[in-house]
Amino acid sequence: MVRRVRDWPWSSYRAIVDQADCPEFLTVDWILSQFDSERENAICRYRQYVRQGRGMSVWEELRAGSLLGSKQYVERLRPLLREKHLYPEFCKRERFAARPSLEELFAGVSDKATRNERIHEAIRLYRYTLNEVSDYVGLMYSTISMIAKRVNEAKQS
Repeated sequence: MVRRVRDWPWSSYRAIVDQADCPEFLTVDWILSQFDSERENAICRYRQYVRQGRGMSVWEELRAGSLLGSKQYVERLRPLLREKHLYPEFCKRERFAARPSLEELFAGVSDKATRNERIHEAIRLYRYTLNEVSDYVGLMYSTISMIAKRVNEAKQS
């Protein structure tokens, strides 16, 4: 988008390397302390760190559309994300970042009643498609639809 990071108008880079005024919300001292205890050395190392990232693409490492980090990091975030309301304005991958995988959802299922409950949860609560659940469980998608409907009706009455 720009040739040099300092040219990006929304970057904190210039403030961190003492080339611009630092906004109040930016914790430059803490950021620099991660590179060295001496400010000049820290700025030098920070610049090197930023240069090393040139040409790297962060987009390939995104998880669920917007989470940048390892699989373990995303797993640690899941419980926190599950507590948040799922807004339809967010793309599907982002809305469902916290939902359990079908493997997790169906783990330990040993009877038909529990399987049917999990099918209902997968469809109604976690918004898996009929085809996704069908492929995982090994039943026809029309059967999955009927099971989810029956469990839902039972919960309503």
